[in-house]
Amino acid sequence: MRYTDWNDEAFYLFKNVSYSDFWGTAESHLDSAMAAVVLTNLATQLDRAAATAPFAQQRTRIERVTKSMMLFQNAVQAAFLKELGDRSFSRRCRVREQIVGEDVLFLEPQVYALQMPAIGVAQKERILGEIRNRVSKGEVMGARLGEKLIENPYGDPMFATGLFWWALNGPLILGVDTFDHQSARKMLHQMTFANHARNFPDYWEGYWTASDAMGSSLMPFEGTIPSPFPAYCGHAHAWPLYCYYRLRESRKTMNRID
Repeated sequence: MRYTDWNDEAFYLFKNVSYSDFWGTAESHLDSAMAAVVLTNLATQLDRAAATAPFAQQRTRIERVTKSMMLFQNAVQAAFLKELGDRSFSRRCRVREQIVGEDVLFLEPQVYALQMPAIGVAQKERILGEIRNRVSKGEVMGARLGEKLIENPYGDPMFATGLFWWALNGPLILGVDTFDHQSARKMLHQMTFANHARNFPDYWEGYWTASDAMGSSLMPFEGTIPSPFPAYCGHAHAWPLYCYYRLRESRKTMNRID
């Protein structure tokens, strides 16, 4: 992991861990799952590009890049799947003997695990069931980041786990769509501004203002982020649109198969 992903949260998640421990032993299950999915998608797109006339002169070079990329992807995915085993949800991260997410669900790695073709439908259904029971039940917009607020050894709880994030519910929808299209469509409608307006009419989220997250049912400011000024973040706008087009394409594929 070194300096990626959750380095800023490490002070909340681990106690008495040195910087050298993070550098040499830290493992982020989000990073591993994301790499397994994103590198596969990128390699596929590059291979498609290499087969077209405009990229004819770069074809050999692209093939070398994708071959190298998939060697790395295969190793990362194998390590993640070995760690996952037959569990009903992935752990979150580890440093040496300290593990986070053994018995408490964190949303982050689950959303990419659900996108992996290497994980069977039955296990994906169990992962989704855990998500629904642990971080989606009672939520208006979608799954929150964590099952409960994480205690901070230095003071207040880590509030991030009590937030709804578009940037994670978007990938969650794409993962669910690999085996349950109708559930994915319902989740897409759930995270829209329209649903937000129906449930939180006193909080304004619009075309030009929205933060990248908002309070879940665990927070006293459910449905908003307390801030003295409007915030703009593309996640709230881009993810529903992106998921809409991805689900539309998958629906076309299903119709062709039918």
